[in-house]
Amino acid sequence: MRTPGHAKQYLYEFTYRATHSTRPDWAGVMHASELPFVFGQPFTRDQFFAHNFPFNWTAQDMNVSMNMVTMWTNFAKHGNPTPQSEGGVSWPPYSLDSESYLDIGSSLSVKANLKADRVEFWTSIMKSDTSSGHAPQQGIFQIATLLLFIHIYYFIF
Repeated sequence: MRTPGHAKQYLYEFTYRATHSTRPDWAGVMHASELPFVFGQPFTRDQFFAHNFPFNWTAQDMNVSMNMVTMWTNFAKHGNPTPQSEGGVSWPPYSLDSESYLDIGSSLSVKANLKADRVEFWTSIMKSDTSSGHAPQQGIFQIATLLLFIHIYYFIF
């Protein structure tokens, strides 16, 4: 995502916590939590969803879903998710100069430098390992693999 080509690219972070979320606040929003909102699930009365996902969607959930359905549809139709301001916000394309992204929470807001502290941390580790001209040490990858395993394990169980 750091080296965009000729096509416009749009970056977002989904930070909205659905009202039915059972995860603790400190855990944040789980990967792929935006999918029900992208596909309009808060509006469906389909028996499959009602039986398998018995959530009580709120007006706020529906508002977030409507924003997302509109932006994804606009992107498919126009190549721009916000050809007209959506929720008072115009979503700019990602560029190396601005590094802007859309924060999709209970409201929409444009921000910059997504997770800059984490990017800087991992960049500094990789630079320190490669400064000698050698490939990064195997230990770094073992640590990264362990962290990834812990992350995946936490979300599955």
